[in-house]
Order: sequence, then C-alpha cells, then structure tokens
Amino acid sequence: MCPKGDDPYTTDQNDREISVDITTTASNPSAANSSIVLNGTIGIKLYGKTAFISLSSPSNSDCIAALENSPVIGTVLCTQTVLSSEKQRLTITFTSWPTLLDSADNNVYDNNGNPAITDFYCDSSLASTVLSTDHSIVLPGVVQCNFNDIVSTNIKGLLLFLLCNYCY
Repeated sequence: MCPKGDDPYTTDQNDREISVDITTTASNPSAANSSIVLNGTIGIKLYGKTAFISLSSPSNSDCIAALENSPVIGTVLCTQTVLSSEKQRLTITFTSWPTLLDSADNNVYDNNGNPAITDFYCDSSLASTVLSTDHSIVLPGVVQCNFNDIVSTNIKGLLLFLLCNYCY
C-alpha cells in the first residue's frame, strides 16, 4: 500500500466546515393567524449521493444521522437552526471522511478532505412551503439552498492508501 494524501502527523489543522441556508420564495397569502413554514425534506448532495434532512422537524441529531448515512461522508457535527419560519441554516463540520474501502475518492472524485463548495448541491424536490395552521395547503414557490464556506483553508487532509506494486 502506498500512502496518498495528507500527513496525519501535521498539527493545528482545521475540520472542513460549511453552512447551508435554506429559504423559500413563497409568500404568505395573508391567511388570518397563519404564517408560512418550510416542510418536507431537503437533500444535500455530494459526489452523486444525497442525504435527506427533515425541514418539518429540525433536529441536530437527525441531521447528523442523515449525513453520516451517506457513503461519501464520514463523521460530522451538524447544527440545524430555525432562523425564521421561512429560513433554516445547517452548519456542518466534517470531522472525518470514509475509509479506503468505502471512499468516493477516486479518479473522478478527489477531495483530499476539502471538497469545493461547488461540489455540494441541493435537492429540494421533496421540500415545500405550507401554512403553519394547515400543512395540507402547499403554497406556490421554490425552496432553495445557498452553500457558504465557513472553514476551507488549512484543512485536515484525507489520508488514503492506494494499492500499488511499488512505493517511491
């Protein structure tokens, strides 16, 4: 096996961290005693694999479980914050990546522990905006995501071992 990636003995490096702002373009139809709320699930997609996170019942532990269930993500910390009835924020810290046997790191995908913010996508096909007083009333509008870097420099690298005949 030949080592590939970051020197695991390097100190004072950071975990990769991003935020995802989830908003809606729907507007309140002026229903008495009602506001609009995000509903359903939002998909966070990385390297073709999607983790679906509930917007209806925001939970840090459910966010962590959904992301860690993805084969292209190792362990994470996730804070799901409701900023308003129309906006939620996910703050995701990637503390490890998959091992060699189940890694997505290959000749197509190579993140070295620091995937570009443009590698993340949003799947809002299962998300909607509804009235807070009646979730069966789905309002017209789009649920959308905005990805932002929080920590993207001096990142702990990904150490993989590739099978090879000779190590130089």
